[in-house]
Amino acid sequence: MDMALCSSGEADYVYKGLNDCDIRKYFDVIVCHQEGSRNKSAFDAYLLTLKKLNISRSDCVVIEDSEAGIASAKNAGIKVIARKDGRYGINQSQADKFINDLIELLEKP
Repeated sequence: MDMALCSSGEADYVYKGLNDCDIRKYFDVIVCHQEGSRNKSAFDAYLLTLKKLNISRSDCVVIEDSEAGIASAKNAGIKVIARKDGRYGINQSQADKFINDLIELLEKP
């Protein structure tokens, strides 16, 4: 299974965070703001990520927490799992599934 990071953040910031947390090695593909013609809410970044992974929309799931990110993935035709927001009142109603913690992704459905 391939794993990608698709971010509306600047590449320098994204790579610094991944390296600081020592998790860069887990991602096969990383797409940052500079690679798309528009921001993530326009879903270009998700389509570019699919192309780089060489997979179809039906073979992908996006894990998101922001309203714009969820809408973007849904507009790209990709299923979305949302990590529930308990602090900021983010509208996550468009997500297909909800989890409380990322560790739930390792549990069997």
